[in-house]
Amino acid sequence: MAQKQKIELNFNDVDDFHFKKPLKGYMMKIADDHYVIGNEDLAIKSTGKTPKEAAEMLKEQFIVLANDIIYKSKYAPLSERERKKLNIINSICDII
Repeated sequence: MAQKQKIELNFNDVDDFHFKKPLKGYMMKIADDHYVIGNEDLAIKSTGKTPKEAAEMLKEQFIVLANDIIYKSKYAPLSERERKKLNIINSICDII
């Protein structure tokens, strides 16, 4: 069984996202060419052949999730879980 390893991912700024602190999560090596990186608080997970590839996929998922929650927050009330995710997103990055 693969063991979880704590990691902190530092992302470069992208488009409207200014990252001010690292995204914390877990990395698991499933096989020699298969890595899984995830963040349980945001409920996002990605896989890749290398840790860098998995991290890039996680960054993309983070951006999609952030866009979805920010858009929804403008037009509808958020659930408790969505508010928690929004607080985490706001603590990690500024969205212009």
